[in-house]
Amino acid sequence: MITDINSEDRLVQKTFAEHLHDQLGWDSVYAWNEETFGPNGTLGRASEREVVLLRDLRKAIAGLNPTLPEHALDQAIEKLISADLSRSLLQHNRESYGYIRNGVPVEWREDELALFDLLFEERISKSDREKLKQAGKSLLGALRELLKPMPRWMQSVQTQAEVKVFVLDNLWQSLPRPPFTEQDTEMLAGRVYEYVWQRSVGGTPLETSMAG
Repeated sequence: MITDINSEDRLVQKTFAEHLHDQLGWDSVYAWNEETFGPNGTLGRASEREVVLLRDLRKAIAGLNPTLPEHALDQAIEKLISADLSRSLLQHNRESYGYIRNGVPVEWREDELALFDLLFEERISKSDREKLKQAGKSLLGALRELLKPMPRWMQSVQTQAEVKVFVLDNLWQSLPRPPFTEQDTEMLAGRVYEYVWQRSVGGTPLETSMAG
């Protein structure tokens, strides 16, 4: 007969959780039949089908890489949790071990990520975040084409105004609505313009090289 005093929870799980806490500093959560779901839930899971604690994983990666932009964080998480059904469990384990031991390789365009960080808002959903990435990428490409024939655009009031209007018009068309409002768009356009201005004045105009 199983009683509270000799149950598996008490003899095995609780004992092992205490060992992990005492020896390794791990935290444990008893969530059986008590877990709440959602971003602010017990474990941050959407449902029991999620086996990876994405909230904790993102926090851990960000803690180890404090300067890593959001877009690169997304790349790292996607590589860590993705599964290819055409590959064996051994191949997956070997790849995962390599990531844990050597790090997860990510790549990005410096300016593309800089624009994404300028536009990023914590309150946006995952789907809107993807739209924001595309908006930043599209804006960057359009700005490069616009500025290519006028390297000294900063020296003319007319071309300065042209660039300001161009950025604002582009964001009007590409930012997801909602959640972005008219005020948000004007504020973000100002941020982007200031970034482009500083890059141009500093002699480092928008570039295309990849970083990893």
